[in-house]
Amino acid sequence: MLDNLNTATGEILVAPEHRRRGIGRALLSQLRSEAIGRGRIRLVVPASQPLDPAAPDPAGQFAVARGAAQALVETRRRLHVDSMNQAVLARIEAQARAKSRDYSLVQWVGGTPQRWLDDIAYLTGRMSTDAPLDDLQWEAELYDAQRMRSRDASCLARRLHMVTTAAVDNAGRLVAFTQIVGFATSPWFADQWDTIVAPEHRGHRLGTLIKVANLRHARAFAPRATGHRHQQR
Repeated sequence: MLDNLNTATGEILVAPEHRRRGIGRALLSQLRSEAIGRGRIRLVVPASQPLDPAAPDPAGQFAVARGAAQALVETRRRLHVDSMNQAVLARIEAQARAKSRDYSLVQWVGGTPQRWLDDIAYLTGRMSTDAPLDDLQWEAELYDAQRMRSRDASCLARRLHMVTTAAVDNAGRLVAFTQIVGFATSPWFADQWDTIVAPEHRGHRLGTLIKVANLRHARAFAPRATGHRHQQR
């Protein structure tokens, strides 16, 4: 509603026992009609596909049959938190700290504190331009403090537990952040959300530093969590 006004996103889910009855085609037709009715010329729909090319791929086959073109490939990895090698974690954290001595860390749970809203808004906007997009046609998303407050409010209303670690430079500016989100209805599971470092502050291992710190922060906040999913483009 605020940017990418030529594009619509949608999702189609059909229970396995009800597939191959035309339900997916009917849902896609409805999505197309809704998108066109709102002036959208492009529909972006995720399709979960197996890594093994020999495995059944109903979502991929459906997309190809309907004329969709693959535009962006994302890989999802799962971490069993209880099985982490703490010695390895400590080593990479020490290496990152040695490269980032001019930065301090701040952490919070829930909505973004007022003092960091502008910096978080700037970095969140860069997520739409700095992350690899392959052939996906996507315009820059514009964020400000109000949009961040609205997004935080939406997440909190859905009972999402947002755990954030950020890096602050010597000038007091927040220049990197990462976020892990837990779900009230699935306390054993957490999802990795945005991680980004401002371009002029890259090369100091800040991404590694904040991710390790936030993983520990999330574990302290939600000790029942045993699974963590990371999505990479």
